[in-house]
Amino acid sequence: MNEAAMVSHLTTRALLYTHGDLDGIASAAVYIYLLRKKDERAEFIVNFAEPGNLYKVLSSTLPEDLEGATIAIMDLGLNPTSSDKILSILGKISGKVKIEWFDHHVWSDSEVSNARNAGISLFLERDTCAAGVVARHAFGGLEPYENLWVLVDAVCSSDLWKWDTPLSPLYYRAFGKREKKMKREILNLFSEGVIWSDYLSEAVEEYVNLELKGYNIGLKRAKVLNLNGINVVIVVKPKGPPNSSLLASFLMSRLDAEIAVVVREDGPVSLRSRGFDVNKIARCLGGGGHPMASGALLKIPIWMKVFSFFVPQLYRTLLERSIAEKIKTCIASSQMNPQSFNLLSTSS
Repeated sequence: MNEAAMVSHLTTRALLYTHGDLDGIASAAVYIYLLRKKDERAEFIVNFAEPGNLYKVLSSTLPEDLEGATIAIMDLGLNPTSSDKILSILGKISGKVKIEWFDHHVWSDSEVSNARNAGISLFLERDTCAAGVVARHAFGGLEPYENLWVLVDAVCSSDLWKWDTPLSPLYYRAFGKREKKMKREILNLFSEGVIWSDYLSEAVEEYVNLELKGYNIGLKRAKVLNLNGINVVIVVKPKGPPNSSLLASFLMSRLDAEIAVVVREDGPVSLRSRGFDVNKIARCLGGGGHPMASGALLKIPIWMKVFSFFVPQLYRTLLERSIAEKIKTCIASSQMNPQSFNLLSTSS
């Protein structure tokens, strides 16, 4: 995923790299809003990336002339498989640009140290979402009275799975389809300080109708497996709504599962739980995230992809078996017995 949106001209230059989900969009919007307060003629470019392709996006979008620019990365953790390359490319340019990184994902002590040694100003806080980190620290942060705090609080509430503000489920569904055009429109809307519009209301209504159909399909497809003593529900996600997180929560409730694994047909895997540290499973799979909400990418062999065109039901079965075996291996590994990553266990 590599998409850029450019708005405005002159003076201050900022290159933004953010996750393509709601928290990433909100993070970039808050940053742009604060940047405009500092310099209303500021020039900026927003690049969307995933943790697994950040190095590729950086390599293909960083211009040769960076003198005096600011690079701001947000809502993207360090992927274990590419962290060295990412820090290397940033370290080489840190002497001539300002590099800021705003995140709330799980970082190891060595990753934090290596990032700061590469000349990166790292703002890492686990008690909020990435938009919250940006709102606190970018350009001195938002003032307490500013309306964008309503957006930030609602986005954090959904991203951290708290759902304690009335706007959280509405934003979550308004952004549910995550179309490229919609990303740009929502980014521009929020960056102007606007927190709701008729456009978002229409998006919510459309999403809910599609969401109900998706729940029914997902429930029919879902399989509950006992992997090393843990009830895990696995489903190959239907195309369209609901969002993977909503589908995971629904399936865990309906099928009494402790962990939900939602696999998209093109490989991304969403891991959700209400009592187990699925971040350990995600990192075992080469991904990462949060204790109760993480993700990874399943590498699908070409021979298997062929079935997706001709025998889709068989393809879904192969995907289910493949991810089930990998997760079972991760749980059973010596560092990851069930007791060691049960967040509700007294021994953890």
